[in-house]
Amino acid sequence: MVLTLAVVTGVSAISLGFVFEWTKIPIEQAQQEKQLRAIRSVAGIYDNNPLEESYSLHKSGSQSRRRYRRRYRGGKPEHQNEVVNTLKLYPVRKGKQPPKFAIRSVSSKGYSGDIQLMVGVDSLGIVEGIEVLAHRETPGLGSKIKDKSFIKQFIGKSLGSFDFRVKQDGGDVDAISGATISSRAFGEAVREACQAFKDQKDEESLDP
Repeated sequence: MVLTLAVVTGVSAISLGFVFEWTKIPIEQAQQEKQLRAIRSVAGIYDNNPLEESYSLHKSGSQSRRRYRRRYRGGKPEHQNEVVNTLKLYPVRKGKQPPKFAIRSVSSKGYSGDIQLMVGVDSLGIVEGIEVLAHRETPGLGSKIKDKSFIKQFIGKSLGSFDFRVKQDGGDVDAISGATISSRAFGEAVREACQAFKDQKDEESLDP
């Protein structure tokens, strides 16, 4: 019985390892294509490779003017708190036009967990598009953050022209009825994307 169990366990382990290696590349390709679709959705078509040129900005936690610092290029955060505190920037270029950015932003303040967005920002810092990548908000309430009627109030807005807080907090965002927490988290994620864009542009202007 011990020998039989050992053989079965060994075969299972080898089979799982083989299946993992066999599916690893297709899974990675599917994930990359999903990211590219989201980038195209919020920032339009491009002729560069946003994934290869992407880099991450990590919240420094300091009170200095530079709220973000460049953390790593192409790498992944090691812990969940790093995921929430890290924004991924994908440069989007087409011809000689000024570059745009698709920015993956996360808010941990959703009603049921993290809300992940892809935010398209043009070269002037104006929001061009938003796509919800992941959320666990309540169906029929918080899940309405995906509705175009809610998202459209952020389009064409920037840090200088719009307060991304909900109106209950003194901002300009019309919160979803019965889902103020979800609306507040959504606005925070969009604002963080715009702020990260502004801060990295300010940093670039200071570089020699």
